[in-house]
Formats: sequence, C-alpha cells, structure tokens
Amino acid sequence: MPSVSFLAVAMMLGLQLLPQVLAFDPNVSSVLPRGGQQGQSVEVTLNGDRLYHPEELILYRPGMSVEALEKLSNKSVKATLRIAPDAPLGEHPLRLRTRGGVSYLRTFWVTPFPDVKEKIVRDEKRKENRDANDSFEDPQRIQLNTTVHGIARKEDADYYVFRGQKGQRITAEVFGMRLGRIMFDPYLALLDENRFELATSDDTVLTRRDPFINVVLPKDGDYTLLVRESSYEGDNRANYLLQLAEMPRPTTVFPPAAKPGSEVEFALIGDAAGEFKQSLTLPKEGEIHHFYPIHDGEQAPSPNPVHLTTLPIHTETEPNFRDQAAQSAASDLPLAFQGILAQPDDIDWFHFSARKGQKLRVQVHARSLRSPLDSVIQVRSLKGNKNLGRSDDEGTHPDSKLDFTVPEDGSYLLSIRDQLRRGGPDFVYHIEVAPVPSTLSAKLPYAENNNSQKDRAIVIPRGRHLAVVPNVTRQNTNCEIMLQADKLPTGVDYQMDPAPRNPVNFPILFSTTRDAPLAATLTRFTITDTQSDLRGPFDETINHVEINNAGAFASTHNERLTVAVIEEAPFDLELLSPAVPLVRDGTMDLVIRAKRTGGYQGPIKVKVPWRPAGVGTPSEVTIPSNQNEAILSINANSTAPTRSWKMTVTGEGKTDRGTVRLSPPFIDLSIAEPYLKGAIDLLTGPPGSTLEAICRLDHLQSFDGQAELTLQGLPHGVSAEKVLVAAGQKEVQIKIALTGEARPGKSKSLFAQILVPANGTHIPHQIARGTTLVITPRREKETAAKD
Repeated sequence: MPSVSFLAVAMMLGLQLLPQVLAFDPNVSSVLPRGGQQGQSVEVTLNGDRLYHPEELILYRPGMSVEALEKLSNKSVKATLRIAPDAPLGEHPLRLRTRGGVSYLRTFWVTPFPDVKEKIVRDEKRKENRDANDSFEDPQRIQLNTTVHGIARKEDADYYVFRGQKGQRITAEVFGMRLGRIMFDPYLALLDENRFELATSDDTVLTRRDPFINVVLPKDGDYTLLVRESSYEGDNRANYLLQLAEMPRPTTVFPPAAKPGSEVEFALIGDAAGEFKQSLTLPKEGEIHHFYPIHDGEQAPSPNPVHLTTLPIHTETEPNFRDQAAQSAASDLPLAFQGILAQPDDIDWFHFSARKGQKLRVQVHARSLRSPLDSVIQVRSLKGNKNLGRSDDEGTHPDSKLDFTVPEDGSYLLSIRDQLRRGGPDFVYHIEVAPVPSTLSAKLPYAENNNSQKDRAIVIPRGRHLAVVPNVTRQNTNCEIMLQADKLPTGVDYQMDPAPRNPVNFPILFSTTRDAPLAATLTRFTITDTQSDLRGPFDETINHVEINNAGAFASTHNERLTVAVIEEAPFDLELLSPAVPLVRDGTMDLVIRAKRTGGYQGPIKVKVPWRPAGVGTPSEVTIPSNQNEAILSINANSTAPTRSWKMTVTGEGKTDRGTVRLSPPFIDLSIAEPYLKGAIDLLTGPPGSTLEAICRLDHLQSFDGQAELTLQGLPHGVSAEKVLVAAGQKEVQIKIALTGEARPGKSKSLFAQILVPANGTHIPHQIARGTTLVITPRREKETAAKD
C-alpha cells in the first residue's frame, strides 16, 4: 500500500493545511560520536534543525547498517549503527532523509580499536564541565591500540600518557581536519618523562593538515602525547580521533603505479622501523587505489595511494641525472616513466620517440600520490636541443602537466626535478606520456559561494518536478551528450534534450508521480557521447571545509548522487508556453504562475538555472506573498541559434520549517529569425524643434495585419509618436518632439520596438539599435527672442 502524504489527507478532508505541519530541508550540523570500532554497535546522535519525521540514514559505503532510528526532538535524532567486523576503515559518508528532505552530507569514521573518551570533570566553582587532562602533570592514561575521542577547545591542551618499551615502534595519528566539521588544524607532540620533545607534527604531505608521529621508542617508560589546535584557536566543535598503536606508518609507496588487476610487491618507504615489502593484488578498475599497509600483522592507521594505469611502465635506472645519460623507453607511445629523486639536486632524464603532429600530454603523478615532490618538467627535442615546453604547477595543483604538438619525427628528452631541488627516498613520481585524451565529466555547480553542499542532492516533491543543471567538462572532444542513470526511486523519471556541442551546461528535469513512495537511491549517473562510446561520470565532490582563495581542506568524493522523493510542496509552478517564437534582437515576457495549497501564502523566489545560448534573462524574479503570478522578461541577441530549446525555472518557497524547491514542466522556447530589420540615420535638432525620422525597413518574413513601431530610449524632454507598419512597407516616418526641457547632448542608445502581430498576440522586435540623437544648443538669436 503506497504511503499517504499529509497534504493528500488534508485535501481529502477538505482542510486548509498550515505550512508549519510539514518540515523541509533538514539540517544536520553534527554527528557524534565521530567514529566507532569495527564489529560494534554504536549509538550516534545527529544534531541540527528541522529533523521532523526521520525515515532513513543514507549510507554511501558498505559495512554499516542502521539497527534503529529514533527522533529525540526536532533538533536531534538518535541512530544505532551496526558496524560489521570487516567494515572498511576510514570515512563513511551519510545523509539523513526525512519525509520533507535530505540533509547535507556528513561523515562517520570506522576505526580498528576500542574507543576511549577524553575525560571530563565537573568544576563546581565555575559550575561547568572541563577537561581532566589539560596539564602535563595530570594527564589521562590510555593504553596502546586505542582510539581516543577528544575535543581541542580554545586555548586547550590535551595530554595522554601511555607506557612504552625500548625498541617498540608506535604510531599516533590524529583525525581532525579530515573529520570535516570545522577549520581545525591539529598539532601533535610526543614528550618523554622529563617533558622533552621526542617528535612533533603539524601538517604532513601524506595526511595534509592532520599530524602523525611514527617513532621507535628509545627506552622503557611513560610517554605523553600532546594534542591541541596548532594556534590554540579550537572550540567545542573541534572534535578529533587520536589513534595510538604499534602500527606501521610508511609515507610513500614504490612503485607508485601499476597495472589494474596485477599482483605487485610494493616497497613501503618512510616507516620509523625501516622499509618493508607488501604484496597486493590490485583492483581491475579505477584510477587511484588506496590500501592500508600491513607490517608484522599490524595495519597502518590510514591508507596510502597507488595509481592504476594500463600504460607500459619504465622504471628509472641510475645514472640518468644528465641529458646525455637519459634512459630510453623500450616501447612506443603511449608509455609511462617512474622513479625516485633520491638526493637533493637530483634530475632524472628520459628519452622517447614521437611522430610529427602528435598532440601529446605529459602528466606527472606525485603530490596526488602523497609524494613530497613539487615537480618541474621540461621537454626538449634531441635534434637541435630545442625547448618544447616546461611546466611547474597545474593550476593550484603542484603536479606538472604539459600539452604540446610534436614538431617532427624524432627523439625527445623529458626531465623532472623538484621545484626547490629537494630530494629523498620518498620523492617518488610517475609520469605518463600519451596523446591528449578525450574525456567527459559533469558536476552540479555551486549554489552559493563556499558551500559545495547546497542543492547537491536531487530532492523532488511528490507530484512535482525539479530541474538540475550540471556543468560539463569536455576535453579534446566537441560532442552532443545524453544522460544515463543506473537506477532511480520508484515513480521518478527525467527528461532532457541532447546537450549541444558548445554549451558548458544543460538542463535535466526530474519528475515524480503523485503516488511515488517517499524513498531515496544512490544513483550512478553517466554522460555519454550520442555518436560514440565515449562516456564520463556525473559525480560529486563535497568540500566540508573550504575558504575563499585557499581552496578545500576536507573533501569527500562520491561517484553516486542522492535522488529522493519527499512530501508534496505547498505550492506548484507553471511556466506558460509562449504562443509565438522569441526572435533575434527581440524580447518576450514569460508568465510564471503559482498554485498554492495548504494555506501557504509566502513569497516564492524564482530563479533561472539555465538559459539557451544567446538568451538573456534576469537571474531571478519573485512571486510576492499572497500573489500567484510573476513576469520573466527575456531577450535574444542577434547571434542566438535559431532552434527550439527546453526551458524551465526553479522556485524556492520558505516555510516556517525550511525551504522547498521545485520547477514547472519544460516549455518549448523557439528562437527564430526576425520578421524585419531596420535602420535610422543620425538625428539632430535643438530643443523646441520637431524632427522627422525615416526608419528604413527590410522585411525578412511576411506577416498579416499591421505592426506597431515605437521609438525607445529617448532622453528626458523628448517624445515620439507611435506609427503603424503595413506588411511589405519599406519605410516609415516618425515624428519626434524636442520640448524646451530637452537638454543638449548626445544619446546613442535609441532603438525602435516593433510589435509584429502573430497567432493572436505580438512578437516584440528591437531594430535600429544604436540610433543616435544629438540635441544641439539653441542658437543665440532664438534664445534671445524667447527671453
């Protein structure tokens, strides 16, 4: 039996349902605790606002299930999570779905060790709780192989003491910024019994803003870990997970890349106990594989990445630090090179052959694989030693990329070094030399600055529609594209036209039936070339913490998007189909009508998420409170493609309990050639005069009846009469009156608006754009006579 909505019940009973009965746009601001151990059940509290009618936790990764979901209040929901013994370690994205919406994406972290909470005591003098571990002299004692849940408050320093033995390898790693709650830069130090620092860590290449310490203990005794915000600027939201165990912590993997599906023995570099080996069978698909290094039965706290490639790989053999000693590739392009800049000032040279006209890309993978290398590459021809290009950073990313066209058949040299000429055993790199690939990808755009979460879930009210407009990135291709979805909630469908070759975005209209069950799916979308097998992802990257000009500090990448059906919205929209086309250099008023239900009378903000090429519109209009209509004025420039487009808008209505968003169905908007064009010569005259302007007309299409012509853009004190234009008429005279209030000067923005009759209405044209009127000063005699 399908579920019945609140609005449907109200309508059956003939009731006017007030908007506050429903709640839209649930807001989950925190998930506490921030993680849990494999094989355990954990009670998690989701805090926020508008958490009415919780129905489901949407889990993106396998290994966890929801045993219970309970509403504690309208601002709090409790979920009991069952974590499987083999649940993948690390980040597990989730969203809360209620009857009225889907929350922003949040994360929960699966850990391998028992959980320990930072101790809190009651300060009776101040009548508040405080940390019980805020001094070196009175730390909190913990055991190895535990995960500590703590908070780095403002001017707070948390101390944890543990017992260690000489020669014991220990690793302490903090998960702080990665938890993605706030801008939180943790600092970690290891102190001996005399408070001397044995190791400190702030930012690292491997874990970015999160620190780790990996040491072999020098003697038996107590050791203390200090955790704080690096500038003592924490607060009550600065949660962290501190893992402490006898774990390995290599920083780099070699080889840094391998073939998908192959079995490879990797060297794990950078661990305090020394380099070790690990054999691994790689997955058959993907581009980056993250795996957890294991040594002596112990697993690292977080994974190391390895690049997957089908290209033949050539590993450097020393010496190749000079161009004369460049290592030659044993195969034709495409191919890959990899190696280590093992010492300061090290430069590695490689030699490859290429054919004239090839468009090649040299792509470095180093920092993306968490190598400290900040690469600089150069390509030169062996013949004549001509420089073909050099690359340091690629945009904001320190990995180099160089595209170039091969000038002639022959041999070429490729060099790589560090920007600061550093080197070391972990300065690994992988370089691919291949033809510039043809690729497609799509993502939803930012709805507001520094907020990659807003409007990223596709949430459609029952019986309504919602338009989304992904941005498309085409590389080395210029194709029409379509969308494919592997699954959708029951009762959900979508509509789109093939996206043309040139636009960078395109509209998709999702629709739901009135009896669609309230549900959600994680949908894998794919964009495809309509004429070939080229395919690309339509996925999302959620930046939990980001700052203007500084970029993202904590992100989650998902290959699937959330699509959900929610309760009916308290309004619907209709975009009326125009009876006539929009012509080039013409204008049109589109009517947007609202149908309100349940007593909702609030304003509805209407935005234009997508415009056809060459069409201009306001960014938004508003249907005022207690009104049901707004006008959207649009125009087409002189180069707008003449064709039919699918067009819609998006309406947002704020209720007492959140914002709901929807769209009207598509309309067909036709862009056509104008019926006529025209020109008006320069107009001049003094105040008090009457001018006769001749508008020469060029008829491009025939029409029935008479058109109306009005001169627009006139300055103050100037008026012009309306004239009629008959079909085929070559010119018309327009009388222009310059009153005494007209001020001398030049007006260059006059134009003629012509309303051409068609299909019971009019088609507005704008012709004679840029017509100039010069109002000259009165002659002295005329002025004296008037005085």
